[in-house]
Amino acid sequence: MVVLITGAILAILVLALALWGRQLSGENLHRYDRDYPQPVAGEPPSAAAAAVDQRVRAFGLAGEWSKARKRSLETLRAEMDQLGTQSPILSQCIAVDDGIVRGEWLIPSPCDTQRRLLYVHGGGFSRGSLASHRMITDGLAQKTGMAVFSLDYRLLPEATLEDAYEDVMTAMLWLSGQGPEGSQEAVTLVLAGDSAGGNLTLGCLQRARDGGFRCPDAAVALSPAADLTMSAPSILGNADTDLMLGPPLKPYLRLHRYLRSVVSRLTLKTSPADPKFSPLHGDLASLPPTLIQVSVTEMLLDDAIRYHHKAEEAGSSVTLETFANMVHVWPLFYPELPEAVVALERIATFLVGQGCALPPADSGDGAA
Repeated sequence: MVVLITGAILAILVLALALWGRQLSGENLHRYDRDYPQPVAGEPPSAAAAAVDQRVRAFGLAGEWSKARKRSLETLRAEMDQLGTQSPILSQCIAVDDGIVRGEWLIPSPCDTQRRLLYVHGGGFSRGSLASHRMITDGLAQKTGMAVFSLDYRLLPEATLEDAYEDVMTAMLWLSGQGPEGSQEAVTLVLAGDSAGGNLTLGCLQRARDGGFRCPDAAVALSPAADLTMSAPSILGNADTDLMLGPPLKPYLRLHRYLRSVVSRLTLKTSPADPKFSPLHGDLASLPPTLIQVSVTEMLLDDAIRYHHKAEEAGSSVTLETFANMVHVWPLFYPELPEAVVALERIATFLVGQGCALPPADSGDGAA
């Protein structure tokens, strides 16, 4: 009798968790899993791509889960920061901590400081920094001729997701009236970010629209984590080809997707399908022109595909570019990786086309 009662209780608990997980999974988005564009670069990959793959395999995020979880968060953060030390930066770097925002300006020469780009780094909301993403922010400054502000926002677990969103919204408001030389109205304002920073970027577009703030004139999302439910086909389908995210996430991916949603709810302290934090589940109408770049071999491929189709269905302009055989957020390896150079150049071309950036002078990076 005791065994039967215990079994019944366990069955009820499992059923309750499954039902809760289904509720947390949100809208079924499979109708957007279609029309994958041809890659603009990376097929075949450049010679430098193999060296990048080797670096990623040795990198902390790509280590075996059992080894990675034994290292402290501080160690993992320090390892990621090393990504930003691979090449000297060409822009002038100005640190900012004025009690409103923390971050740094990357100022190229020449530069139109009234044309500004706010960059939000990735790192799973818990790591990443000004240092780790300096190759991207410096490269964007050089390619666009814009004043790039790299934001030092609050991270998990010390803060919450809402804290991170508040920091980005505060920085957008600050940047609209503040330049490297002091108080000065922005002529154009661009919001950009990668991975978790891509989530914050896409989500803050909706918050700016709904809150009556000045909306960015354009946005750029690199390999964005647009859906925290992690329910898209490529999450499982590309786990073996995503050298950055696949290895540490494989134990998590063995769970049923409803149970994954429960784990995400407990970890993030919010529903992973909440449109406030999963922009793919929000209203994608009346948003500024957006460029999304993603690799066809990474786990977040379908987040980008789904966002592109749903936004276009809602009447927003989203340009989607795929690259072949690239690691997650491959522009981190600018300028050594030719496909990273191509990615940043295409971002610059997109922003010039939107009237946000001026055609930059010779960047001097020497990349072909």
